[in-house]
Amino acid sequence: MTWQPISTAPRDGTRILAMWPYLSDTQSWFETYWHPGGEGDAPGWYSPGFGWFLDGYNPIGWLPLPAPPVTTTEGWTMTRGEAVAFLLEAAGYFERRPTNGEDRAHWSNVYNAENCRKIALMLADRPVTTTEAERIAVMEGK
Repeated sequence: MTWQPISTAPRDGTRILAMWPYLSDTQSWFETYWHPGGEGDAPGWYSPGFGWFLDGYNPIGWLPLPAPPVTTTEGWTMTRGEAVAFLLEAAGYFERRPTNGEDRAHWSNVYNAENCRKIALMLADRPVTTTEAERIAVMEGK
């Protein structure tokens, strides 16, 4: 892939990688797209992370953005039962974790433990609102 002249870049809102001269001591590259203007805005190149660029100050080249990475579960070796056990173990860790008397740390632990238990119950196909007896049954794998 080679840099293309900016005059050949799409102007339909497609996001591209644009090379901007002299935004710092060297050339800079930003995710950019052409904005057609409207509602008081002049047309021009826009970068979501940087904002509008000065009128007449244009990138000098462009490349198409690469495709985003594909998320897969390949290599995932934890069974549902193992995930439930792990989450319940994590909940126990948060319940035992010292807080040194800090109120914020205490409530953070309570919140984290409760969320671990809720997710474990969902994975175990149990209702999230359960009694203590039902929680113990899940912990024991019943």
